[in-house]
Amino acid sequence: MTQIDPDLLPQALPDGWMPGSGKHLGAMVVTFAPPDHYLPERSPHFHPTAGRLLMDALFAAEVEELGDIYWTALVKVPLGENSSGALHIEAALPYLVEEVQHVVPLYVLALGQKVFSALTGSVLGLALYRGLWQHLDERFDWEEALVMPTFSPAEVLDRPSLKAAFDRDVREFASAWRKGRGDG
Repeated sequence: MTQIDPDLLPQALPDGWMPGSGKHLGAMVVTFAPPDHYLPERSPHFHPTAGRLLMDALFAAEVEELGDIYWTALVKVPLGENSSGALHIEAALPYLVEEVQHVVPLYVLALGQKVFSALTGSVLGLALYRGLWQHLDERFDWEEALVMPTFSPAEVLDRPSLKAAFDRDVREFASAWRKGRGDG
């Protein structure tokens, strides 16, 4: 009798899983958790202006239609109190792999260390690679995508000295995406 690896069988989606959104056209932005999961009662690091900071950086980088970007999150379900997210990341990775294989993005903006590590497999710090294009980890089975790692908007709000680097990274991501689309 042949044994089938259970990891190769289709798995049920976790309760509360939310698909990403957007037409994507080759661009993907990956956050750590969906924006509605950053509610003050769920996270001690809540920054009500983090999303606005990212939107402002994208608009400044001349991204006029945010709906053309595929938006998703590494962690698909709400984090428990005092959770580091490590178990959530391990459970969510197969779904992120599936999303990448479905969307087949050419350019990915990775917001924060945990997202960067999940997408590239790098265990080294974000500071070494931020602002430099990286390739997706081989588990994504998509060699064409380039990942632009940068700080999460919440980190930028906590440390304003990171804002110029964050803005540069977002501009580089937007510029490459526009060129890839033939927009400039």
